[in-house]
Amino acid sequence: MGLLLETHVLSAVITVLMFLPFFIVGWIRSLTKWAYFKKVAANVILACLLSANYFAAFYNVFINNRLIPPFRVTNLADGAVQFSTTNLTQSGLGIVLMVIISLQGLFIIFNFKLSRLNLMLTTVGFLFYLISSTLFPWNQIGKILPDFQDFLQFPSRFLAFAGLLLLTGFLLSLNQFIANWSQSLLKNSSYALVGLLAVMALMLGVKNIKIQLDNNWQMTAHAPQVGVYGAHLFPNGFYQSGISNQRLKQDFHAANLVTPLNDVIRATTDYLPNTTKQATVSGLQDQYRKQITDNNRNYHKQVLANGSMQLTWKNNQAARVVQIPMVAYRDTQVRLNGKELHETNTDEHLSPDQYRRSDIGAIQVRAATGKNRMVVSYQAPWYFTGALFVSLLAWILTLGLELLRKIRKNRLV
Repeated sequence: MGLLLETHVLSAVITVLMFLPFFIVGWIRSLTKWAYFKKVAANVILACLLSANYFAAFYNVFINNRLIPPFRVTNLADGAVQFSTTNLTQSGLGIVLMVIISLQGLFIIFNFKLSRLNLMLTTVGFLFYLISSTLFPWNQIGKILPDFQDFLQFPSRFLAFAGLLLLTGFLLSLNQFIANWSQSLLKNSSYALVGLLAVMALMLGVKNIKIQLDNNWQMTAHAPQVGVYGAHLFPNGFYQSGISNQRLKQDFHAANLVTPLNDVIRATTDYLPNTTKQATVSGLQDQYRKQITDNNRNYHKQVLANGSMQLTWKNNQAARVVQIPMVAYRDTQVRLNGKELHETNTDEHLSPDQYRRSDIGAIQVRAATGKNRMVVSYQAPWYFTGALFVSLLAWILTLGLELLRKIRKNRLV
């Protein structure tokens, strides 16, 4: 859980939902409920300590800034799992997994008394599969809870968790099935079959990826819109205007690999500051393109050794207000030509020692005539440094104690 919180919060949230039925059943069956609860609580506290730096950063950014959420899907059901023999998308359930799920369901129906663990894994797995699929009323859920359209976006996210549980249950069923066989030849044949299926799954997965890539390149003359953002941003997402498949292929074969990077643009505005009445990414694409994407040409950006971003440009007009293609948040520090600037929220005259932010956080300053140098950095609050120290210390102690425990256990053996 500590690792999940450090990498992807939504996965951590879904994992908690997946653990919840096991916790409830464990609590009901436990003969020492208070000891059981204390052990679970200790694990929760440890996970929070391991990811303390994340909680501090999350609090600092989201409390002090109003941010743009991820893009909102129009229909949650479009991102739910559907049966597909080709399985070309993340929401497609291939025939192999469908067969495994069906076999596991049949095994549990006729042998549910053999293993409570297997029954529990399969039950929760089927529940998550149901939630991930079009069998669940996602259209109605989206109307009742519209925040799910940008928070969850794709119900197919639950399929990965359903797959983990159902495949684990399937392997337990296979072991129970093999244990009833008396002939060693049949047992060895079953192991060979599982190995063959694993190799075939890997080969089919690689082939599936190639088919997707080929389709992206061959479908139209437009450059491929890879990923879930493709349909949302088409035709302006990812690439500069006029970039075709052929042009992109040529640029990737060029001697200077900066060329294909210059073909790419970033057209989404997730998690930027937002002071407008627009609540979704799609409503702010024009501002982002005008203030950031198309405003980059005259600025040279460089990351300094301390992590700050340095921007240099030449101003040909006397002391005019310019908009910089750089975003500032609440605790961002801005220095212009060696002088620290202070943020102002007024639309009145902007003095040389002030800066203000646009509706999506782009920095506006009064630049001097000639060459200008701006350094933008982020001043984390004091509690973030403390949280980072706690997180590092927790990881060191946890891994160290676990290593000592294993060494002692091996010595005893």
